[in-house]
Amino acid sequence: MKKHFKCFARKRGLRLMTVVIMVLLVGAVIHTVYVSQSMIQGAFVAAVVIALVAFFTANERAWLRTLQYEVKEKTKDLEHYARKLRRSEERYRSLVESADDLIYTIGKDCNVLSANQYGRKLVGQRSEDVIGKNISNFIEYEGDNGVHSIVARIFETSETILREEKVKIGDKGYWLDTKYRPVRPDQGEVNAVLVISRDITEQKRMEEQFFHTAKLASMGSLSAGVAHEMNNPIAIILGFTELLLERTPENSKEYEILKTIERQGNNCKRIVENLLAFARIPKKTTTVTDVVDDLQNVVNVVMNTLLTKKVDLKTDIEETFPTVRADGRQLEQVFLNIINNAVAAMDGGGILTISAHRSGDMVSISFSDTGRGISPENMDRIFEPFFTTKGEGTGLGLSVSYDIVKKFGGDILVKSQTREEGKEARTTFTVLLPVADGQDRESV
Repeated sequence: MKKHFKCFARKRGLRLMTVVIMVLLVGAVIHTVYVSQSMIQGAFVAAVVIALVAFFTANERAWLRTLQYEVKEKTKDLEHYARKLRRSEERYRSLVESADDLIYTIGKDCNVLSANQYGRKLVGQRSEDVIGKNISNFIEYEGDNGVHSIVARIFETSETILREEKVKIGDKGYWLDTKYRPVRPDQGEVNAVLVISRDITEQKRMEEQFFHTAKLASMGSLSAGVAHEMNNPIAIILGFTELLLERTPENSKEYEILKTIERQGNNCKRIVENLLAFARIPKKTTTVTDVVDDLQNVVNVVMNTLLTKKVDLKTDIEETFPTVRADGRQLEQVFLNIINNAVAAMDGGGILTISAHRSGDMVSISFSDTGRGISPENMDRIFEPFFTTKGEGTGLGLSVSYDIVKKFGGDILVKSQTREEGKEARTTFTVLLPVADGQDRESV
């Protein structure tokens, strides 16, 4: 029984062991299957990841190549636009630099930010001496409404301002036609003012000369009428005065009174003659005269006056001087008027210098005195009819002289300075006349 039981027990143990071994084998197989599946899944995932990485890498390279190409093309476009911009700036700078106008920019404080070549040349300064300096250091504006108020107005309102202004640059006066306009980058706030000024000094001079000519014409008509109306009464007064003088004893008081009437009547007669000369300037002629002889004739007349007034005469006349296209008698009147004015200006004596020189097809005869000079406010009026600062005379001498010289194609120039200006008082009248035809320097 026991033997039978032991035999049964061994068989049962063998079966159990067999079951355990089978279970282990099945588990090992299952584990192997799971491991294989996991490896397969891992390999698949890795393959997918590698494929994705390869895909994105390939696309990234293509995108980078595309981006690189686009950047290269954009760079070319930018370089092209930059070249065009540089060329445009160069053309603009060339236009500004070569312009015959004063062009500059100033800030709110009126300090110069830039200035073109014409402007630098006009003020006589280098670029580094102009930039950063206040514009009033170079341009002196006449009147209270200077550039500072204009710039402040432009910064406040952004408007463009046009005006004609009288200025002084260095020692010379100018008339400028000026435009002030705001500089607004990208239509933003005003950060500077662009100033463009054109020199219209000559145009203003021509306008003043035209006005002067028109004024002379109207005054001529008036003078002619007045002269004719006065001429006959004066002639009658002088005639009867002369008749009474013949009948009156010379040592009597009545004789002295009649001589006074005669003297003042002759003064009136001289005024009338000046008026008539002013009103009836003869037409231009082709008369030729020797200026040196005409000068000598006048000097002979005034020499006694020069000695009496303590005026020293100095001359500087070329030895071989050409004849000129003018009437000698009328030129003597011009010279006499200028010399008389010079003597009157040298109260207490002085020096009168007469010089005559040739320059090309013109000759210049200058009369320089050491008198009190002509004030700046009177310079523009000295050729006006009836204008005088002497307190006596008719004020027609220079007007008549000017018209005589202009009639023969010449001109009268005036330079003067006074002690009030801090300079040595001096005045120079220069008469310009054309040389007679057919007189080269070699033939004179």
